Amino acid sequence: MGSKHADIQYEVIAVNDGSSDRTVERIKNFQEKESRLKLINFEYNKGRGSAMRAGLAMATSEYLLFLDADLSYDVDHITDVINYFKSSPQTDALIISPYMKGGISKNIPLARLLLSKMANWILADFFSSEISTVTSMVRAYRTKILQGILLVESGKELHLEILRKLYLVGANIAEIPGRLIWKEKKSRNARISKKKIAISAKKHILYGFLSRPTKFLGKLAFFVLLISLWEMFNLLRNFWSYYSPQGDWIGQDLWAGLSQTFYHSPHTVVISVVGLIISVQVFSYLALFSILNMQHEEQLRHILKMYKDQQEK
Repeated sequence: MGSKHADIQYEVIAVNDGSSDRTVERIKNFQEKESRLKLINFEYNKGRGSAMRAGLAMATSEYLLFLDADLSYDVDHITDVINYFKSSPQTDALIISPYMKGGISKNIPLARLLLSKMANWILADFFSSEISTVTSMVRAYRTKILQGILLVESGKELHLEILRKLYLVGANIAEIPGRLIWKEKKSRNARISKKKIAISAKKHILYGFLSRPTKFLGKLAFFVLLISLWEMFNLLRNFWSYYSPQGDWIGQDLWAGLSQTFYHSPHTVVISVVGLIISVQVFSYLALFSILNMQHEEQLRHILKMYKDQQEK
């Protein structure tokens, strides 16, 4: 770092999140030779979000880059981040994305990779379709804007909370291709169970749904409405095939046609009617949710502004 970017003043903040190995001892040994290395030590595991918030509170530099200690992401991303902020100083947040075009992901267990990509595909719709890897933890921020946001999550959901609140304050968010390479495939595969992966994905998707419920419900209602309209089309087509005016009273002929239609295609009648009722009800709830969500986001913007003003005093 120092040899590549001698003109850059930087600091390294190491957060030990309850590790029981010799991590703290080794960091303290490094501190004797390097004054720019800072240590935050948690006696027990508090979660990734808590560790990141602690590091953020201690940061004094203009920009802040989060890296995982196992260096699964290429360390050359540090150079990529510095060069990007130099060329685009208006950027507030930069996401390192292995899932975007040009990104690389290697040696990752297939089940985890597929689940991660699926979760990111779903989450992108809740937050921004322009971001390919919503869950990426390797991100760089303008320190001032991130310290001006009230953050509360203590787990991995902090990444989603940051992204959501940055959008609320109108931050300029960019994304560049990332290189995610697991160097110890066997040991890591044993260490991280499929159950934990599924739980993590479920929590992320649940957070996205609770943040933007109208997006999911709107698409669900539209899908149900399409099914209902298709079944109604089939209902009319079947009715027309059974309807044959014979008597003087048209009502009797209509009733006969409807009876034959229901007798031969009862599922069509049920699906079309029930689907129409459900879609109308969901759209009605969506209108209410949209109003409540708009009020909630306005209140959240106000809280974030108050917090930022208090931080600047």
